[in-house]
Amino acid sequence: MIKKYSKTIAILALLLLTSIANAEQALIVGIGKGMDNTLIQSHPISNVEQTELSWAYKLEDVDELAEWGLIGHFEWWFQAGYAHLSGAHFGDKVTNHIAQIKPILRWYPNAKAGQLFYEAGVGVAYLSKKDFKQIHMPTTLNFALHAAAGWKFSDLMSLSLRYSHFSNGYINTPNPGLDYMSLNLHWAF
Repeated sequence: MIKKYSKTIAILALLLLTSIANAEQALIVGIGKGMDNTLIQSHPISNVEQTELSWAYKLEDVDELAEWGLIGHFEWWFQAGYAHLSGAHFGDKVTNHIAQIKPILRWYPNAKAGQLFYEAGVGVAYLSKKDFKQIHMPTTLNFALHAAAGWKFSDLMSLSLRYSHFSNGYINTPNPGLDYMSLNLHWAF
């Protein structure tokens, strides 16, 4: 049976790989710092350092939003990434690893994909540890949210400032949250 459909499967796989290879993608490298408890997070982690590596894939342009009277250019992206948090707590080194996936809506205020952009994403994240410094997350599986503003220097490079928040969204209590800000360099390919 597999032999019967092997040519069809091979052609479909080749078309999919060609589609992915020709689509706009980006490798994102970020560095950042944990935040204090000014926003959503319940305890400060401002002495925590963050590094991130993500892959983003442009799904489609969303020009239909212009029909609703919204100005600018919109794009849907899919992002998968890994972040590493490290710091000290009472003299002990603490770390947490975060794997996350999320769809992202990117908005360019100009009609075409110009320089300034904003983006927001909501997805899921897996944290390697429930406890990080003074923060106790009741679950390792959490929501991943981010909001960013960036500048597209060329078709190959962009820079963004991103606020990231991880929490269980009050599905479970307590819901302390984990926040950091990062500077991200995007290389398109």
